[in-house]
Amino acid sequence: GPNQRKIEASEAYDVFNASGTTEPPSENVVVLVSGSANAAADPGFQATVGELVSKLSAATAPLDGVVTKTFDQVADPLHAPPQAGLVSPDLSTVRIVGRISGDKDRVTPLLAPVTPIVDATRAAHPDLTFHVIDSTFINQDIDNLINKGLDDTLAVTLPVTFGILLLAFGAIVASVIPLVLAVTSLLAAFGI
Repeated sequence: GPNQRKIEASEAYDVFNASGTTEPPSENVVVLVSGSANAAADPGFQATVGELVSKLSAATAPLDGVVTKTFDQVADPLHAPPQAGLVSPDLSTVRIVGRISGDKDRVTPLLAPVTPIVDATRAAHPDLTFHVIDSTFINQDIDNLINKGLDDTLAVTLPVTFGILLLAFGAIVASVIPLVLAVTSLLAAFGI
């Protein structure tokens, strides 16, 4: 309402909606390939980038039982115009950009071949540095990090808590009851 306090997220949402244009959902996958200075001028580096672009362009994955191309398009940085900004000014790094159309349910299974392709190229060329930047991969990494961190924290804090309660109450039964209540509340909070 007009009298409610505007938070940044609602203002951003208003700005987004004011644009009047809606793009179909899609996701860009960016693969950075870095070498030494002027690497993009080296024929060996160019061959590696070209091979990686070819493999990514040909990548397929099963989607609803049908083998589907992963990317709608893959931008080859060595054949793109300089205005595209896919090659760094010092020619040490290039960006390969692949576009996958669709929402998260379509994009996630189509991303399956990307990591193995990049890992195989990384193993074949240990002198180069490869980074994959993609919002789905980043979200998966964050989820894994948080979940592993919570699991590690519980493994340490539960025994310490039990020891403190045992010292405070002097009886095992009196120590276990608050611990059981805490664990069940955590399980309920996580929806298990």
